[in-house]
Amino acid sequence: MKNIRTKTHNLYKIIFLFIVFLGIGYAFLEATLNINGDVTVEAPELNTYIQSFDVASASVPGTAEIVGNDKREINFTTSLVNESSNIFYSIGINFINKGTKDAYLESVDVKVYDSTGSEITLPDIYKLYLTNNDGYNTGPGRELKVGETQVYRIIFRYKNNIDMSTITDYPTYTFKIKYNFTTESFANDDWQTIKTKIKNNPNNYPVGSTKIINMDLNNDGTPENYTLRIANTSTPSECNTAGYSQSACGVVLEFKDIITTHRMNPVDASSSSNGYNSYGGWEYSEMRNYINNTIYNALPTELKNMIISTTVVSGHNMRETTNFTTNDLLYLLSPIEVWGKGTGQGQINYDTADTITRQLDYYSYKKLTPADNINEASKSNSDGSITKWWLRTAFSNHIRQFYLSNSGWGVNDADGVLGVSPAFRIG
Repeated sequence: MKNIRTKTHNLYKIIFLFIVFLGIGYAFLEATLNINGDVTVEAPELNTYIQSFDVASASVPGTAEIVGNDKREINFTTSLVNESSNIFYSIGINFINKGTKDAYLESVDVKVYDSTGSEITLPDIYKLYLTNNDGYNTGPGRELKVGETQVYRIIFRYKNNIDMSTITDYPTYTFKIKYNFTTESFANDDWQTIKTKIKNNPNNYPVGSTKIINMDLNNDGTPENYTLRIANTSTPSECNTAGYSQSACGVVLEFKDIITTHRMNPVDASSSSNGYNSYGGWEYSEMRNYINNTIYNALPTELKNMIISTTVVSGHNMRETTNFTTNDLLYLLSPIEVWGKGTGQGQINYDTADTITRQLDYYSYKKLTPADNINEASKSNSDGSITKWWLRTAFSNHIRQFYLSNSGWGVNDADGVLGVSPAFRIG
């Protein structure tokens, strides 16, 4: 009797793999962007319909169409999925810029509809990702040059650790991707133009847009290129709350990668407990002085003229009782500003300022949490290798440690020499 139940259970799983969400389906949908001159084109909505298929042939007579002036129908096929991957549906979408100006992804959204055409929220067991073809989540600011083709991919899957045998509902879903491109170029505009545009509209440039600057950080007469990224443009209502950190409010730029390495604090040799060197937190750290002098002074003059002083609130260590409030031109990010608070596995519990700042728009768009999409917080040093980078917050469960980021968050003794990637606000 046990063998019969086991075989029946396995049969149900096999049938489920064939029927639910079509296995891995690959469709390449061409969306032509006719961008001419300074015109911003509202791209059409794209609907991808999942349909049933013949189990015997293991092939999908599914269709997908671009809704708008230019309609197309495209057939695609699927193959049986490897159960361990929990991926049931994947579709690639080609975006081709056939216009005369480079384009920048301004907004992108994925909505889910049931078989009746009603918009729904996916049940908690499922995850939906919109990624670049390299696997990283896509989002505003991504550049699409003239003549270039990029592939965005929708991946529909179970959350990790879901027991497939408990699934009894086999729905059919429709995914709709609504996207818009702009020709506004943070990368190419000069700083005076940028200042004028963001004064008129802080959201003028997409979050995630990048710009290369040139600075002689080592003061050796050899300037090098560094990349800035728009990390935030919004100012939600909580930013107007008394005592709230302004470090994730308004137009925030951050360095896309590691620009140098430095310690947070030296060891205090006079201390009997190896240094109490998170004492004083961000406010009294050697790092704060370093980035607001050495790094700030190396920035281009026209950029320095745009940087505004920011009220920055930072957490304290276990021997202190009060958060630190500073006014900074440049600052490091906090764990919450990168990772968000999170829940469950990986939740950040020892940042005493976790309720008076917010996750930056860029990391929120990337759906970064302490448990999901953790590689979205990765930054590289000059040789391209991923490395740890300091956050400004003292770890409140210790006397010597500050937070750090990498492919995941962590902590480190303050005298460690780790990556530095400052942020600042412009206005």
